[in-house]
Amino acid sequence: MFMRTVCACLLATGLTTIGVTPAGAAEPGGPDPTAAIVAESSNFRYRQRDLDALVAIAHRHAGTTLNRHEEDQLRTTVLSALTVRESLREVLALLPSSLTPQARDQLTLDLLDFEGEAVPPASTRPPALTPQNPNAPDAVPADAAATPATAAATEAPAATPAPASTSGDPILVRLPPLALPRTFPGIGKRTLVLGLAFNFSNEATATALQEQAPIIQDAILGYLHGLPVEAFTQPSQPALKQGIDAAIRSKIPAFPVDAVLIPELEVTGGEAKKPAGE
Repeated sequence: MFMRTVCACLLATGLTTIGVTPAGAAEPGGPDPTAAIVAESSNFRYRQRDLDALVAIAHRHAGTTLNRHEEDQLRTTVLSALTVRESLREVLALLPSSLTPQARDQLTLDLLDFEGEAVPPASTRPPALTPQNPNAPDAVPADAAATPATAAATEAPAATPAPASTSGDPILVRLPPLALPRTFPGIGKRTLVLGLAFNFSNEATATALQEQAPIIQDAILGYLHGLPVEAFTQPSQPALKQGIDAAIRSKIPAFPVDAVLIPELEVTGGEAKKPAGE
C-alpha cells in the first residue's frame, strides 16, 4: 500500500525536488548530516531525518530486506512523494466539511486505487468531427455529400475539416461548485461555497480561453485564499464578482470585462450575515 500510494502521488506536478543526501556519520565538529535539507516546496521543507524515518517505515511495511538497487529506488520515490503529496492534500481540503476524517481517508485510498479509462494512442483515434457552419460560403450541401464518386477517380483526397462555427450567439460556461474551507482565529472553520459561470460573447472567445483554464483557476483560488476574514465569512456577491474578474484579468488581460457570473454563494460552518442589499 505504501509504494502504491507513493507512485500515485507522483502524478502531481509543480514542486521542486532538491536531491537525495545519503545518511552518514557526522564528522567530528561538523554539521549534523540528518539535518540536511533534501527536498523543499513552496510551503514545507524536508530534512534527511524525515526521509530516513519514512524509508524505515517502508522497510517495515515491506517485511523483507531490500537490495541496494531497491533501496535507492525507494529513497528516490519517497523523496519525490514528500513534495508532490502536497498538491493532493490541497485538493482534498476542498471536500465537504460533513465528511468525517475516516471517510476522507477512505476516499483518498479509493482515489489512489481507481483506474480510469485508458486513452488510446493518437494514431489509433478516429478523426474528430468539426461542426460545419451551414451558412459558410464553402459549406458542402448535404445532398452533394452523398453523390457517388466518378469512375475516373482512383483515390479520394484527404478530407479537409470544415471551419468551426463563429456564431455570434453568447456562450455560457458553467463551472463545478467550488467549496473552499478556511479556519479563522476566534471564529473557527468556515466554508465558502461558490457557483461560478462565465458569459462569453461568442463561441470563438470561449474556445480561445479554454486553453487558459489552469491560469483562470489559479487566479480564482489565489484571490479567494487572500480574502480578509470579513469578506470571506460575510461575502458580498458584487464585491466577489469584481474581485474575481480583476484577478483573472491581471493574469489574462484578454479576458472579457464583466464576464464573471456568481449564481450561487453560501458560507457554511457558522452563521454568516447576509450583506445588505442582497
